[in-house]
Amino acid sequence: MVDACHEQYGGSWASAYSGNGAGDWYCEDVVSRRTGGLNLDSYCNRTYGCNSIAFNSGGLFDWHCT
Repeated sequence: MVDACHEQYGGSWASAYSGNGAGDWYCEDVVSRRTGGLNLDSYCNRTYGCNSIAFNSGGLFDWHCT
């Protein structure tokens, strides 16, 4: 998740979560404390190729690219 936030927003951003569900991840700038959404499909595409998508098998820590 940290890599996805860095790729989407820049090096001062980190990943964080607000609950226990798969969709509770977000990105936060550690300097300004601004927050932003997380596009995992886009991250998977750029990292593993255009046919790769994000998949979650049920929980907060169950994300992977397929």
